[in-house]
Amino acid sequence: MRERSLKKKLIIRNTIVLSAMFVAFMVMLVKLNLDNTQILIERTSEQALNALITQGNSMVSDKDIVLKVAAEYNGFPMVQELVAKNYEQSDVVDFGGYVNNDFELWAWADVGNPSGELETRKDQNPITEWALSLDKYGYRKNSDTGLYEFSAPIYIPVLDDNEAPVDRDGDGVNDSIKMGAIIYGLNTRQMETLVSEAEEQLKNSLYKTLMILGVLGLISLAFGIVVTQRSAATITQPLETLTGAADTIASGDYNIIEMVASIQSRDELQTLALSFGQMAKDINSRDADLKTKNRELNRAQAELEDLNKHLEEKVKERTKQLTESESKFRTLFEESADATLVTTEERFLDCNPAMLHMMSLKTKADFLAMDPGRISPEFQPDGQESPGAMRNHIARARSEGSQQFEWVNRRIEDSEEFHTEIVITSFPLNGESVLHMVFRDITARKKIEAELKKTQQKLVETAHSAGMAEIATGVLHNIGNILNSVNISTEEIAGTLKGSKLKGFLKANEIVSSHKDDIGAFFTAHPKGKLIPGYFQSLGEAMHDEQVIMTNEIVALGEKVSMMRDVISTQQNYAKATLYTEDVVLSDIIEDALKLNMAALKKQGVRVDRVYDQQLRGTVPKVKLIHVLTNLIKNGKEAMYQNDKFNKAQTLKIEVRRYESNQVEIMVSDNGCGIEFDNLEKIFNHGFTTKDHGHGFGLHTCANFMTEMGGSLSAESEGLSNGSCFIVRFPLVCRGPKQVTELESVN
Repeated sequence: MRERSLKKKLIIRNTIVLSAMFVAFMVMLVKLNLDNTQILIERTSEQALNALITQGNSMVSDKDIVLKVAAEYNGFPMVQELVAKNYEQSDVVDFGGYVNNDFELWAWADVGNPSGELETRKDQNPITEWALSLDKYGYRKNSDTGLYEFSAPIYIPVLDDNEAPVDRDGDGVNDSIKMGAIIYGLNTRQMETLVSEAEEQLKNSLYKTLMILGVLGLISLAFGIVVTQRSAATITQPLETLTGAADTIASGDYNIIEMVASIQSRDELQTLALSFGQMAKDINSRDADLKTKNRELNRAQAELEDLNKHLEEKVKERTKQLTESESKFRTLFEESADATLVTTEERFLDCNPAMLHMMSLKTKADFLAMDPGRISPEFQPDGQESPGAMRNHIARARSEGSQQFEWVNRRIEDSEEFHTEIVITSFPLNGESVLHMVFRDITARKKIEAELKKTQQKLVETAHSAGMAEIATGVLHNIGNILNSVNISTEEIAGTLKGSKLKGFLKANEIVSSHKDDIGAFFTAHPKGKLIPGYFQSLGEAMHDEQVIMTNEIVALGEKVSMMRDVISTQQNYAKATLYTEDVVLSDIIEDALKLNMAALKKQGVRVDRVYDQQLRGTVPKVKLIHVLTNLIKNGKEAMYQNDKFNKAQTLKIEVRRYESNQVEIMVSDNGCGIEFDNLEKIFNHGFTTKDHGHGFGLHTCANFMTEMGGSLSAESEGLSNGSCFIVRFPLVCRGPKQVTELESVN
């Protein structure tokens, strides 16, 4: 039964293998033949296309000489006859024609006009444009019509008066003139028919070949199955013998040499049988060796037990070393001056005496038993709740590593709050995330920082006072300039009153009053009376002129007094302002800075140009900005003091524009004495000045103010006598900008 089962399995498996090989062979043959058929079809299509191209090339080139003659002598009939002949002789020609360089059609043959005759007409279309664009023979496939279009330009030689060819360039090639182009459109219907017929023939041949191969394959498959059945009977007999030998070994008997020697198949089965007998012989030999090894193993086990005793001694020694190391760590932990705490988020695990001292506690048990939240106040100085803030620090320590931060703790005994610096580290211990925290009391440092902040505030206030003092000095200087103008106007009024004609008027009135009884005779007969009317007339004109002069001077006095009032009012507004940010219109700040310097600018003859690209509104430290702008305007005026010596106008230009996102830029430029390149950075250093009576404090303070505002102050200059430009940049939180463009000049 076992033999029949094994034989059946061999037959079934071999049959399956042969069938699979047959199917694979047929699939491979089908694929190879299909590929070859496709290649032959593509090759046939390519040959047909090449034949079409050759035909088109022949049509536009073989008739070239005839067309040249026809084009040269305007032989319309010859051209039309040539085009019509080519159209009628070939089924693949859909149209043909000739067009000259002016897009005039001489001939055009197609299905509607097979004779090619037509009246000369101009027809500029994509086909004629393409044909006339060629300098030599060419062809293309028209994607719209599917036709292959062929064209060649027609050239005629240039002849001299003796009708000899001309070579003007001297390059050995006779000159020629392009007269036009011949065009043919060839269809692919004949080519497609040829390809279709070839494809049908190849497919029929493929089907016949596959039928023959299929029949041969089935015959081979049947023959293979018969051979498999006979081979199975030959294989199963030696296998039965080997199976009996295996059962004998399983029973403990390794003497199977004679049994396997009966297998004489002279193939792999006989080799397998001999190997099987040798294996049994080797097993018998190894069984004896195994008993010997077993005895050796017992001896080794005794030695291992001895080594185990020595290992226990080494473990005890290592345990002692670890105990000593733990003792050292405990000593460092307990004796550390920094308060140290080992904890989880929910409970305290351990602490050192320094931690108990910091929290004003006596026993470790009391500290470890309390809730972790008791050592911190409810809120931290930044307004965060202490538990939430501490959880954030712990999360960062676990994800990013050790964290160092400042904290406010609370003593347990008296609830006193004090500042600490904490270093927190997370590490795993017995499967739990544990935190190692080191606390350092920084209360003294915080007091020093507070004192330093107060000192810095005083320095800022001092700088503010110094800036206001400098502005006040400028105000006094401006008021002094205005008072000089007031004095001049006053002297002009006094001089006018001193030389007034009023005295002559009063004396003339006295004379008239003394003759009031004979006033008529006095004006007509008295020598002086006759002069009185003319005198009164000229006196009226003179007194009118005096009135005009005094009126103008009084108006000027009023303007100067108003200017002094505005300057003083502006200075008082900024003197009362604080150093904090205010919501302002930026151009108003610039105008205030100009107002504080306007009298001095006018006196010196400085022209002020304003270029405001945007009327920006936002929050800035108003006092700091007015101090910076006033100083820069004053410096620009002083830099142009010597311009008159060189007959050069004095121009101060102020530009305002947006720089980047929330940044603005104010540029204050002059055409004065300029700045040396090496001094462009030094001028902002404390104590550095290029003025004869300067103190080196103004630009340094301005630069510090801009730094405090989160901005910058820089200078640009192309050297001495080339003017300079100071650039102020700072952030401005806009409150709704209004777009304007303003250019003003004040003389």
